[in-house]
Amino acid sequence: MPRLLSEVQDGAAWRILGAAAELPVGVDDGVSIDDLRDIGPASRAKPTILVLGSEGSGLRTLVARQCTKFVRIEGMTPISDVGDDFFVPSSSVAGVDSLNVSVSGGILLWHLAYGMCNP
Repeated sequence: MPRLLSEVQDGAAWRILGAAAELPVGVDDGVSIDDLRDIGPASRAKPTILVLGSEGSGLRTLVARQCTKFVRIEGMTPISDVGDDFFVPSSSVAGVDSLNVSVSGGILLWHLAYGMCNP
């Protein structure tokens, strides 16, 4: 996998998004992690490869190093004025890390394909 991602990245025609709740250890300092809602239509200018890690340990280090950016499903925080039953997305809460990889993949793929059609 790392070799394939490296070959794809060399042409700079593809963007490689790694799914992670937090920025993985060992990646370059210039690589960032964005909340899913911040990945907008302009960012779809390049074809995208979405890389998902294992449920237990996440992305392997060699795979994570090939990612051009990371994306997370942002956490939710309660609205204190309304009560603990109402939640809003919050970038101050770490990304959701309790979803299994298939659910996370479905959310990420749907959002990348359809979530930002109406900016």
